[in-house]
Amino acid sequence: MTTSIPIRECTADRHISRNACVLLLGAAIALITSSCAPSPPSAPASPPVPPAPSVTRSHAPELILVEGYADSLVITWLTHRLPRDLIRGYNVYVSTLPGRSGLTGADPGLDSSLYNHATYQGDTDGDITSESITIAPVDVGTRYHVHVRTVYPDGHLGPPSPEREVIARPQGTLTLHLRLSGAVDGFCFAANHPVSSMSDSNDVYLFSTKRGIFLGSPSRLDAFLRTTKFVVLGPSASIADYPSYLAQDGGADKIPVQLESSIALLLSGRRMAKMRPRQMPGPRDSLYIVFDYVYQPLSGEARF
Repeated sequence: MTTSIPIRECTADRHISRNACVLLLGAAIALITSSCAPSPPSAPASPPVPPAPSVTRSHAPELILVEGYADSLVITWLTHRLPRDLIRGYNVYVSTLPGRSGLTGADPGLDSSLYNHATYQGDTDGDITSESITIAPVDVGTRYHVHVRTVYPDGHLGPPSPEREVIARPQGTLTLHLRLSGAVDGFCFAANHPVSSMSDSNDVYLFSTKRGIFLGSPSRLDAFLRTTKFVVLGPSASIADYPSYLAQDGGADKIPVQLESSIALLLSGRRMAKMRPRQMPGPRDSLYIVFDYVYQPLSGEARF
C-alpha cells in the first residue's frame, strides 16, 4: 500500500529550507566583506616619559665655618646635595635670638630672621658641594645665631643645619712699632686703630731689650694707663688656633714675642684679645712687627 504525503506539508518544508539558505548566504557574504576591509590605523605609541629628577630631602646642610668680623659675618656650609638633586636655593637665617632653627616656615619669627628676606641662590664658584655667603652689615659685640635650610622647587624647606652662634668682633692684622721709634707705637683694640703708647686708650706696646723683643702693658709706662696682662697660649699654626681661653693664672705685665706662638691679652674691662706674630723682624726691619689678632669685645667672654 502506498502512503501519500500531503501537498500542503511538503510545500511548507521547502519554504523553510529556502529561508535558511538565504540566511546562510548573507552571513557568508558579510564575513567575506569584513575580512577584506582594510584595518583602521593604530594610534601612535606615546614617547617614553623620562624619570623625574631626584629630590633629596633627608640631609641638612652642615655649617663648617661661621666667622665674625667687625663689619660682617662669613658663613660656609656643606650642602650634602647630589648633582641630580633639584633645588631652588638656600634660606640663610640670622637672628640675635637663639632657637630659630627649631621653628617652622609658617612662624613669623623665622621669616623675620631670613637674611635679605629672600632665598639665596648660592655662590658663583661652580662647586655645588659647598656654599658661602657674607652677611653685612653687623653690629660689633653682638651675638648672632645662624642656620641654613635647603629650599626645594615646590617651596618645601629641608631640615635645618645645627644652629651656630657667632660674635661680630674685630680681627685682622696690626703693626706695632718699637716704642720711641718715632712712629705710632700702640694699639687700641676697642677702636681697632693704632694710638700712641702713652694714650689713655692704648692696650699694648712693643719694646726691645738685650733679652729680646717684648709686648708690654701701658701701666708699665705710667700707673694711670691701662693694665694689660699677657699669657702664652702656645705654639700655633695660625691665629685660629686656641679658639678659647682657660685662665690658669693672672698673667704678666710683659711677655717675650716668639715666632709661631699665640699670646692671650687680658685687657681692662674683662675683655680679651689674641695676638700672633706673622714673622720676627730681621736686622734691617727691627723697628716693627706685624701681628695677626682677634679682639673679643664682650666683657667676660673667653672665646675668640
